Amino acid sequence: CILKLADKLELHSMEKFPLRGYVLEVNTQVSRGIVATVLVERGLLKIGSLLRSDLSWCKVKYFQSAEGSGDKSKFESGGKPGYPFQVIGWKTPPMPGAVFREIASQKEAKISIKQQQQQQQHTQVDKTGKEEEDKITRKFADDLKTLYLVIKVDTAGSLEALLSLLTSGRLEEVKIEIARSAVGPIVQSDLIYADKIGAHIIGFNVELGEGLRVLQSNLKVPVFSHNIVYGIVDYVKSELEERLEPSYEERVVGEASVLKLFTIPDKTQASGCIVTMGRIVKNGKFRIFRKNNLVFEGKLKVLQHKKTRISKIEKGNEFGISFEDFDNCLEDD
Repeated sequence: CILKLADKLELHSMEKFPLRGYVLEVNTQVSRGIVATVLVERGLLKIGSLLRSDLSWCKVKYFQSAEGSGDKSKFESGGKPGYPFQVIGWKTPPMPGAVFREIASQKEAKISIKQQQQQQQHTQVDKTGKEEEDKITRKFADDLKTLYLVIKVDTAGSLEALLSLLTSGRLEEVKIEIARSAVGPIVQSDLIYADKIGAHIIGFNVELGEGLRVLQSNLKVPVFSHNIVYGIVDYVKSELEERLEPSYEERVVGEASVLKLFTIPDKTQASGCIVTMGRIVKNGKFRIFRKNNLVFEGKLKVLQHKKTRISKIEKGNEFGISFEDFDNCLEDD
């Protein structure tokens, strides 16, 4: 009676439907590559199944229960609905929370992903056009004081940890702005977006997508990928430090007093002086004071001891001196 009723109501086992499910978690392992934990909603997951999830696809090389070893015999016919499995064989990391479906061929996967990428690029440009314009405006207004970042990582957990590290301990003089952050590989739309706003692309355990090296080189978008979080932190810190204004420390190297004035053959003034403190160095910066008032600030033209031009002279020695663009020294300056 139950079988007849099920047949009449067209109630069938979920295993007989096309394979479909959800991506729960993604991570990258050294020995296994990209490993996605998925939940099968319907159909049977098998070795060799071709799966597609948004911009990622996979030919299942191996899968196992995500709940531990358990009884492997119950999955001999395939991964059944209602169970989570770890799946190996992904070309790029799928997005946690995304739906996956079985597809007919690798060609179908590549064509459909390319079409979706193109559609997303057009949608993103339309959706964020005003936002990008605002960011570009801010970029030029702030000059080099803001470091814009596009962050791409392998897992949601990695993203949270990396964002926390990058946004803590900011410098007052410069700032970080996370323009975009997501789980997944670095794709073409990331490069185009980063180019428009002058951003650096940061990848943690992810690389540039296939065939994007030429575009990245042409756009000259800085891309930095690393598999250690603190390697990324060091890179960002270095970029921030480059945006800091250089600091200068003024130090008095020496002092001298004008003893006598001369006119040299080219009819410019020369001053006979004596070093009263430290040393006088030709390539230094000079200030002339007259009764504690500053009358000149600039560079030397000539530093001379007797008839020899020199680069420095020590305390207690007399020397001759003339300045660039100043010809009005007085005795006791």
